[in-house]
Amino acid sequence: MPKIDDSLKATYGGDWIQQTWTGLFCLECVLTKYKPGVIIELGTGYGSLSRFFAMFAPVHTWDIDNTKLIKEYPNITYCNSDVFAETTKLKIFNLIAQPRRTFLFCDGGNKGGEMNTYAPLLKTGDLLFAHDWKSDVHIGHITDMLVKLRPAPISEQAEFDRLKTRLVGFVMR
Repeated sequence: MPKIDDSLKATYGGDWIQQTWTGLFCLECVLTKYKPGVIIELGTGYGSLSRFFAMFAPVHTWDIDNTKLIKEYPNITYCNSDVFAETTKLKIFNLIAQPRRTFLFCDGGNKGGEMNTYAPLLKTGDLLFAHDWKSDVHIGHITDMLVKLRPAPISEQAEFDRLKTRLVGFVMR
């Protein structure tokens, strides 16, 4: 995995966040533009991105190892379970099925698997994002999903790439 240039590392609320400054800026632009009704985060990490997301919509975040969580925050539901477990899939499906725009952020240990598992559940207009694009997850990991579902790349993707955000995003059709 490529090492992030130290100048790109960021903090949020004084805590280290596993995103770049440019990534946070781009996420804020997308969340402001699309105004999701719920954010589903797969891979909580230290919880800093969850807190950032909570400024924009209620957050439901899953991680198989929640020992890294800093503390509980309003507007965030922390879930300690495997995102590929059937009971977890049902919970996430029920969140996605609600009549509101979903922002699904795949950032766990198997981002390609997360995208392939949950993209078919997303509604038209929902957003599918992943972190560590071109390092942990590549086009080859999601080719079948892209061919089958034909989500539209977000219009900002070229700027995301130029700014080295390591993010990829799609709007479901």
